[in-house]
Amino acid sequence: MLNSLPTGQIAFNTPATLNLQQTAHVQLLLDMKKTVEQLTSEIASPGTKQGASIKIAEQMEARLSGPQFEITAISPERQPIGTAETVEWAWDVVPTQSGQHPLHLTLSAIINVDGTPSERVMRTFDREINVEVTTMQRVTGFVTNNWQWLWAVVVAPVGAWGWKRWRRAPVTPGP
Repeated sequence: MLNSLPTGQIAFNTPATLNLQQTAHVQLLLDMKKTVEQLTSEIASPGTKQGASIKIAEQMEARLSGPQFEITAISPERQPIGTAETVEWAWDVVPTQSGQHPLHLTLSAIINVDGTPSERVMRTFDREINVEVTTMQRVTGFVTNNWQWLWAVVVAPVGAWGWKRWRRAPVTPGP
């Protein structure tokens, strides 16, 4: 059944590196007439741009998922597909943990079974996207958010110790 579906092209962007709590915009374009190269050039969001040819149906569903991310769909995940214009999906992605984490981009064709309104979802595209969130970014965020506690626990006691030591240092007489 999937083989009988027409072919379309997609292009999408992927962030390579994100800071913790930094929002990245992921954009996916689908078109039946344009080439992957044309769609890739239309991606406005920053990041690595990729494309592919996929099987499409009259309705498609695009999902972006990843357990270490807060993902907000900006456009409906299920959209009708026509031949006249490019269809766009978009998400805002915010990493919640440091380290290398995958995002999963899936496109599914929604088809009627034997002409009845019941639907069958057929996955036509699935790609894992790895996004690096560095540990240094997490440490920097911790220090930024907790500087007052770090001051009280680390800097103040070390400063007091240094002050006492400096005051007790013997003064050497001059020549």
